Amino acid sequence: MKRPAASWAGLAVLAGALSPPVEAAVGRSLAAHMLQHLALLLVGPGLLALDRPWARVASLLPRARGMLDSASDALRRPGMSGAVILVAAGFHAVVVSAWHAPAAYDAAVASAPLHIVEHATFIAAGWATWVAARAAATMEPAAAIAGLFLVAAQGAALGAILTFAGTPLYESTAADALADQQLAGLIMWVPGGAPYAAAAAWVVARAVGHGRSAELAVVRR
Repeated sequence: MKRPAASWAGLAVLAGALSPPVEAAVGRSLAAHMLQHLALLLVGPGLLALDRPWARVASLLPRARGMLDSASDALRRPGMSGAVILVAAGFHAVVVSAWHAPAAYDAAVASAPLHIVEHATFIAAGWATWVAARAAATMEPAAAIAGLFLVAAQGAALGAILTFAGTPLYESTAADALADQQLAGLIMWVPGGAPYAAAAAWVVARAVGHGRSAELAVVRR
């Protein structure tokens, strides 16, 4: 997908996930709410990260161009991109865990301002993780792999908790609250973690391929 198209697709996914019909659906079903969370955390930010994030933001905020260029240069320094992806992955894990604690989740459902904060932190955490992973994939592949697996493992663990809990953990208006929660857990567990695991596998394959290319170059000399 071309970069501008990825940006527009990402914005479309975010707009769709926050549209009134979707918001109405998530108020009735935890599973629908989980699909919305994946759109805000995973799909939309992932598409936006395929574009040139610094250039896009700089074009909207010309006065911030110098600061954004400095941040972009910093990500290319040895060791820096690895540290950033681990921090971003940790931030992602904290955000997702915190908002899926029963008290925080129910409070966000009941409060419109808190719901907006929840969605904003989801988008920020998702975008930061994908941007940092993209930078680290080239400079620090081991850190990129570790960060992506951290995010995947955290989502899988939380999904498993929801799936195997014997009682509903959240307030729900679904006809069968427990079945709705179990479906939500499966959504977080499998579709929620698979893209991160696949991205980590791609980084591994890329690193191995580059290693083999380097070995062949040495042999040919």
